[in-house]
Amino acid sequence: MRKQFRLRTGIYYEEKAKVEALEEKGEAIFLRPSKDLGVKRFSGDYDQLNALYDLGYQDSEDRKEQILSFIQ
Repeated sequence: MRKQFRLRTGIYYEEKAKVEALEEKGEAIFLRPSKDLGVKRFSGDYDQLNALYDLGYQDSEDRKEQILSFIQ
């Protein structure tokens, strides 16, 4: 199981690097939270998750023109 986790972690970072490279070329938009709220993959109470949702919504609103421009 540890080996599988390490493989998945490696794949995640490889894919993240690919998306970041595409973003630099203007071929992708990498949507991610603008700040770390401390919510982990298997944790987070309701208030943390709600704050993360609100942050994601606000981040999307802040980048709305960039997103719309990209998809046209």
